Amino acid sequence: MIGSVPIVSPPLAASPPAARSAARALAAAALLLACLGVLACLGVLAREAAPTASPAPLRVATYNIRRFGREPTDLDRLERILRALDADVIAVQEIQSPPLVDELLARLSRGGRRWRSTLSACGGRSEMHVGFLYDAARVELGATREFPELDEGGGGRCGEGERAGLLAEFSSGGRAITLLAVHLAAGASRDHAARRRMQWDRALAILARVSGAKALLGDTNSVGWLDDAEGERRFIDRRVAESGLELVTRPLACSEYFHAGEDRLEPSLLDHVAASPGLARAGSIALHGYCVELGCRPSSEPPPAEFSTVSDHCPVSFEL
Repeated sequence: MIGSVPIVSPPLAASPPAARSAARALAAAALLLACLGVLACLGVLAREAAPTASPAPLRVATYNIRRFGREPTDLDRLERILRALDADVIAVQEIQSPPLVDELLARLSRGGRRWRSTLSACGGRSEMHVGFLYDAARVELGATREFPELDEGGGGRCGEGERAGLLAEFSSGGRAITLLAVHLAAGASRDHAARRRMQWDRALAILARVSGAKALLGDTNSVGWLDDAEGERRFIDRRVAESGLELVTRPLACSEYFHAGEDRLEPSLLDHVAASPGLARAGSIALHGYCVELGCRPSSEPPPAEFSTVSDHCPVSFEL
């Protein structure tokens, strides 16, 4: 009789230690690659989901510093005004002493900023120059071009007639803007209003030849703005719109005060910004200085020190 014989599987040969180590290394490498793949996918998703960081706002301002270099100016107070303004580019008017501008820039450059200037060579018969102060640590100045008497062809008189306009290109963080600094004729008569209308036409013609983002800014001496005397407000509104620009300063109630009698100050809106549509960040137009303190209301109080020692104008700013 044939007996049943149990079938026994032969024992498996033991894996050598080197083989076991190689297997563990391969498994660890595979796990690492899988983790890296997951992290890479998560990074891509995060980049796609995260909003693109927008550049810091660029602040541009305009300021008529009354007869700067011809009349006494409280430089300490002016420095405080400009520091509080915290602008990157400032269009300036009534500059009558370039060396004094250099002293002001040296003051403003304390603390890490690098203020520079570019000024018109021509000041007209009033010898008042326009130009720009700018922080070279934040913006770069490109080409400039001067227009004596705002003559589009550049044929205006330098030392006679009306003041020049200065066109300047600035760039920062991939953004570029061309600015035209102006200082139009002063006076409340019909003749003065007519001269300003001609100057607006000339300035807008200069800007029409500029491509890209652009703005006209400065002391336009629009004494008829608030009450539309001589149709000045209607004219400015119409010509700015016809030129495809927007009047950024329209919401302001004033930008300057003048003496209306011995003991009374009255507000006026003389300083304007006309810019490419959408160039100015919505709601960014701002008035600074003592005009804010007085609330653009008539005042019978003693004039603020800023009015008496720096300027009858107040800085106006907007952001890109």
